[in-house]
Amino acid sequence: MHKNTLIAFWLFFAGFIGGAQAASFDCDKAASEVEKMICADYVLSNLDVGVSSVYARMVFRSADPAKVRAEQRSWLKNTRNVCQTVQCVEVAYKQRLLGLQAVPITYADLDTAIDATCREIAVFESYDTPGMCRLSKSGNFGSLDSSNFYYALYCVHDWAPGQGPGNCMVSSMALFAQNKHTGVVERFHEHAADADSYFSAPTISTDEIDTFLLVPVRVGGTGNFNDNDYFIRRQNRWVLMDTQSWLSDLDQYIPSGFEILKGVEPDVSSMTASAALYQPGDANCCPSGGLVDIHLKVAGNRLAIKSVEIVAPQAESEPVSGG
Repeated sequence: MHKNTLIAFWLFFAGFIGGAQAASFDCDKAASEVEKMICADYVLSNLDVGVSSVYARMVFRSADPAKVRAEQRSWLKNTRNVCQTVQCVEVAYKQRLLGLQAVPITYADLDTAIDATCREIAVFESYDTPGMCRLSKSGNFGSLDSSNFYYALYCVHDWAPGQGPGNCMVSSMALFAQNKHTGVVERFHEHAADADSYFSAPTISTDEIDTFLLVPVRVGGTGNFNDNDYFIRRQNRWVLMDTQSWLSDLDQYIPSGFEILKGVEPDVSSMTASAALYQPGDANCCPSGGLVDIHLKVAGNRLAIKSVEIVAPQAESEPVSGG
C-alpha cells in the first residue's frame, strides 16, 4: 500500500471516532507530556488510534505475540516517549504505522486464509453483533504474473427480520493473492463497509500502460459506486491508489453557481469520469446544469485531471405547430 494513502486512510478512519480526545487510551488519565500532547491534538490522537488498531490485529494474528508486544513496548519507550514536540510524535506514529502495515499477512493456503480472516473480523469488526462473522461468498477474480487472485465477502451484522433488502446489513471484503507455485496466500487488502453498503466482485482492467483493480462498493441511497477501492499494478504487486485528491482539483473547473451533488465515479479502464451539474433549486432527481466530462491520467499512484469539458444542457424541443 502506498504510504501516503495508508496514512490518509487511517486519519480518515480514526477521525470518525470522536474528535481530539479519540486516543486509544483514557485521556482523563493522561500522565506523561507525550500523552497530553496526543490528547490535545486531533491528528496525533487519530494516529494513535490507527497504530493501536493495526498493532492489536498483528498481536492477534502473530505466532509469537510476546515478540510483537515487546517490539511495541520498545517503540513506545525509545521512540514515541522521548519526543518533546508534536511534530516528533507525528513522525514517530507515521513511521510506526508504516512499519506495522508493511509486515505481510500470509497463510499456508487459501482455505486457511479465508477462515482465519473471518475469525479476525469477528474479533475486530463485529459491529453490533459481537463475535459474528460468516462467509457470504468467495471466488477468483483473475490471474497475473505468478499469482491467482481471490476475494472473500463476509457478513458481520444482519438486518432485523423484514428490515433490509437481504440478510446481511454490514459486510467486509478481503482480497488475497496466491502464489501459483508455492500455494502460499497473502491477504493484501480488507475493506470494512458501513451499514447499507454493498460489494460487488472485483474486476481487473488494463489500458495501454497500466493494469488496474477495482473493488466496487455501493453506498445505499446514492445510486453510485462512491466508496470504491482502486489499485494499480506496480512491480508485481497491487498498490492502493489515491482516487480522491483529484476531486478537490475539480472544484476549480466548475462554473460559479453550479455544483456536483451525487459524486463522481472514475472509470479507470477509459480514464474518464462524468457527473451531472446542479443549479440552486434543482430537485435531487433533476439536475439542470448540464454535465461535466473529465479526462483523467495516472500521476504516480494517484489519479489526476488531464482535461475538463462542461457540456451545456440540451434545450427542450419546441413544439411543432400543425398547419
